[in-house]
Amino acid sequence: MLLVSTDLLARQMPPADVEVYEINVRAMAPTIALKGEVASLQDAVLSAEVEGLLEDILLVGAVVKKGQVIAQLNRDRMSWQMQRAEAELASLRADLAFRRSEVERFTVLASQDNASKTQLQRELANTQMLEQQIVLAQVNLNEAQRLLADTAIKAPFDGVLAARHAQVGELIRVGDPLVRLVNTEIKDIVLPTPIQYQSFISVGTPLLVEYRGKTLNLPIRHVVPIGDPNSRMIEVRIDANKTPLLVGDAVTVSVPKAHSSDEPAVPRDALIIRGAQTFVYRVSADQQAEQVLVKVRFADGDWIVVDGPINAGDRIIVRGAERLQPNAKVNVKNP
Repeated sequence: MLLVSTDLLARQMPPADVEVYEINVRAMAPTIALKGEVASLQDAVLSAEVEGLLEDILLVGAVVKKGQVIAQLNRDRMSWQMQRAEAELASLRADLAFRRSEVERFTVLASQDNASKTQLQRELANTQMLEQQIVLAQVNLNEAQRLLADTAIKAPFDGVLAARHAQVGELIRVGDPLVRLVNTEIKDIVLPTPIQYQSFISVGTPLLVEYRGKTLNLPIRHVVPIGDPNSRMIEVRIDANKTPLLVGDAVTVSVPKAHSSDEPAVPRDALIIRGAQTFVYRVSADQQAEQVLVKVRFADGDWIVVDGPINAGDRIIVRGAERLQPNAKVNVKNP
């Protein structure tokens, strides 16, 4: 039986089509995967400021604009209070008009010595007291108007009704929660991070975020420089605006745990793992696939820093290496 070596067989096979990546030096840092959660920057439970019977309330899932009425309490009692305050104010203003005419009359009489100055001063004092009563009545009217307006619970910002805490027909008291309103457009990733990694991150640092099988590179919006004494964690806020992330989404974030350094990095797709061995294929000058054993040091997103005889400028196969044999002829499809 004729035996043919693997190396000879690989040389005799037609060249395999492959795609390569030319290694260059990148600023890389080892990372740690941390769990985070997407949270809205505007998430509020709206409560009643007045007492009344709940007459109407929007359904969960309703999309509302700032200033839109979300719930309506009965207006009758507040409307009566406002009418009472309006009537009292109108009465005082009419009395004031009469008092001012009396002051004018006593002023003329006093100038003609037909009335005493004491009477004039008494009328002036009564007029001033009435003016202060009108100020108080106006305040009472303003308060009544505010209470009437508060029977309509309005959205303080754009958002979606995430929950209802009351039903039509219930008696609502001051402070009772009615709905939870969430702005789904303004959101952050809240990431508890060990204190020891704080020096490796800063505002604007892009971090790799994995969610539901997808990835995003998002910048840090803020690092809260206050650690929890129990967990020894600080809070990192990552800007998640204009992303498909949903409020409440769970994410995994790669956070650097050392300062970055310039390293020759290979794409993750270039690594081939067979058994206990990890290797890449390098294209030689004569268009052969050289198998190079490597050891993974750390990953930074889609890039891997490895230990092994790999240098900047080497062409590493990233597509088509799955069935290659060492020293097989290859046809590089990309430049």
